[in-house]
Amino acid sequence: MSTLGSFEWALKTGGRLRRFDSLRLLAIAVRAQLHHRFAGDNAAAAQRLANLDLDAIEIPGSPAARQALEACRDMGLPYLLNHCVRTYLYGAILSVYQDLKHDPEFFYCAAMLHDMSIAQRHSAVQAEANPAPKPTLRCQCFAHATAQWSLDWASQVGWSETRAHQLADAICGHINPAVPVSDGVEAHLLNRAAALDVVGIGRNTVPADLRHAMLAKWPRLNQNEALADFMSNEARAHPRGRVAWLVKRGFTAGIVKAK
Repeated sequence: MSTLGSFEWALKTGGRLRRFDSLRLLAIAVRAQLHHRFAGDNAAAAQRLANLDLDAIEIPGSPAARQALEACRDMGLPYLLNHCVRTYLYGAILSVYQDLKHDPEFFYCAAMLHDMSIAQRHSAVQAEANPAPKPTLRCQCFAHATAQWSLDWASQVGWSETRAHQLADAICGHINPAVPVSDGVEAHLLNRAAALDVVGIGRNTVPADLRHAMLAKWPRLNQNEALADFMSNEARAHPRGRVAWLVKRGFTAGIVKAK
């Protein structure tokens, strides 16, 4: 992914939106809203989900996947762990709905790690105990900070440079209003699944019984309040970032109302 919101874009800009970037984000958001509003019922896709069992969704057990889960648990934030697990499960469900072939290990790691820098803000004790990434003067976006951190993580688990940069791209781009499949199936699924869980975009795509089973096993806890607070603080700290752009357009209100 070499477009707005990609890791390469963030390295060049520090995560700051330029004037034409704001217009591009608006165009992306409008196209995504039109797609969700006017997409008709997909009988074939619904049929593919009809007999899907939540417990039948593959949970990768590779060393990298286990380390990603451990890193997520080490954040010490139960609501965020549950969000990351649901993001993976929603992405797996959406891959069936959209009939997309994806790499389960790669997507699982991206889902477990995509919000690592959020942990840094919760307390000085947690920040010291858990060396999660945080924005700097040059890097003024929590998704960019996490993407940068993910490169080192991927190297430590033995991933190739290409695979590591694909992970950084997916994580950095996940807060865009939308990510097309052409930017990578896993990046697309991470974006859609995280948005579904955080603000409920595309919620009706997933059968109610699957949603209820997921929330029973991995409840939201204090997610809405914690993420709304985090995003508000992020917007104030980095007024030229993508989060600030989203907050100005009702992002935090959508988080609070999500179910």
